[in-house]
Amino acid sequence: MNKKLLFIILLAIIFSSCNEINPNKIIGKWQVTDIEVTDSEYSDQIIEEAKTSAMSISYNFINDSSFVLVTELFYNGMDGEWTYNPDDQTITMEYLPKEGAQKIVYKIISIKGEKMIWEMNMDGMGIITLTLTKKQL
Repeated sequence: MNKKLLFIILLAIIFSSCNEINPNKIIGKWQVTDIEVTDSEYSDQIIEEAKTSAMSISYNFINDSSFVLVTELFYNGMDGEWTYNPDDQTITMEYLPKEGAQKIVYKIISIKGEKMIWEMNMDGMGIITLTLTKKQL
């Protein structure tokens, strides 16, 4: 009986540790390479335009908790600070200047190899799933 209980506890520990995200893996340059939108109230045309724009986004996460977002709209980039919360596996990005700054929170679904997957529920826009690919330096 005790061996079964020990085995079950060991399996629970193994499976819970598999989902842990190492925040050091976030550091680096990432490019949005895929976007999925589900449960949206918007037209397909608006969704496709948003996807096209989002595909130009790249992030550079620096180990001092700063980041730069670059898109076709902001060639010089937008600076901010990022934090990782291991309790709910979210990344929060707060754009500078901090007064009135926009905060964006994504759930990190996984980081495997050179791929990172984020998810956010944007109410009427739907559930957005972003796949980012790490850029080689």
